[in-house]
Amino acid sequence: MMKRSGMLRKAIASPTIINATDKVVPATPIVKAIIDVARARGAHLEKLLRGTGLFLEDISEHAGISPTQLSRLMINAQNMTTGHDCAFQAGSSLASSHYQGLFVGISTCRHLMDVLRLAGIYRWSLSPFISATRYESATQYYFVLQDSMGASKHWRFAVEMFCAALVAMSKHWHGQRLPFHFDFPFSRPRYIQEFETHLGYRLSFDQPMLVVRLDKVAAYSPFKSVQPHMRRTLLAKYREQRSGGMTLPDSVRFLVKKYPAISLDDVARRLSLSPATVKRRLREYEVTFRQLVDASKREQAIYLLSVQKLSNEQSALKMAISDLTNFRRAVKRWTGFTPSELRNP
Repeated sequence: MMKRSGMLRKAIASPTIINATDKVVPATPIVKAIIDVARARGAHLEKLLRGTGLFLEDISEHAGISPTQLSRLMINAQNMTTGHDCAFQAGSSLASSHYQGLFVGISTCRHLMDVLRLAGIYRWSLSPFISATRYESATQYYFVLQDSMGASKHWRFAVEMFCAALVAMSKHWHGQRLPFHFDFPFSRPRYIQEFETHLGYRLSFDQPMLVVRLDKVAAYSPFKSVQPHMRRTLLAKYREQRSGGMTLPDSVRFLVKKYPAISLDDVARRLSLSPATVKRRLREYEVTFRQLVDASKREQAIYLLSVQKLSNEQSALKMAISDLTNFRRAVKRWTGFTPSELRNP
């Protein structure tokens, strides 16, 4: 059975679409972590903030910045630092030197699945650029990660930072690392030691999707310190940081998953926009409606064929494709593999 993240379920109930220039991202601790690590790696503050529209006084717990500003900061940090560990170090620091604010609040959760539910509700504070769709088998959860900003230049940096933070925080909460498996859609990097140091050795590259896998037993493994009363108090303090909307690429992804045969005109109507406006706004994210549809179909096909091991007939039915020949061709185009290759790798 396919599961979708709480973030997407909640967001679609709201008509609000977050634009790239809306100041919805709390300026700390994520921004502070990037700046501090980048400066320690040789970046000058003035150059680091150049083009972002940010000033030091903007970086406080109660200030908000836009996704565009955070994206520019990530790109600057990536370009201006020596070595290959800036994103990893920034992510890991969220469990140590920059462990503050809402991150402390979620440490009082029961287990990782509880945290991930809250990550959807407080997504702009905890994971501003990465959305997720959850799938499952009998023994594992599969979290397919997507770029909420469409096809942004900072994506690799955001992925490395997110994954490092996930590993470091789960270790902080449990006292030991959880057995995450990471499937990356890019080739094995030359700086593989940074991946292994911060993420472990359960790494696969050249995969068709970006996926984080975790055994269900580990996902529900209780945290060292479960404090329900403290959790309610801390989360109430950050109530204003609850997500009030989602980006246009995420809105389109959700609708495509919910209605497999949906057209651009249907999407536009459900979002109270014109088709031309949807296409124009997606261009601002450097992504097209067709690309989002293909990516959604790709992950669904891989889940049905590789994880659930369904037949072509069963998979085609679930994907609302009536002709089996067209189904086989489409799967090959989406994934680079035939249905039989996905079912029996």
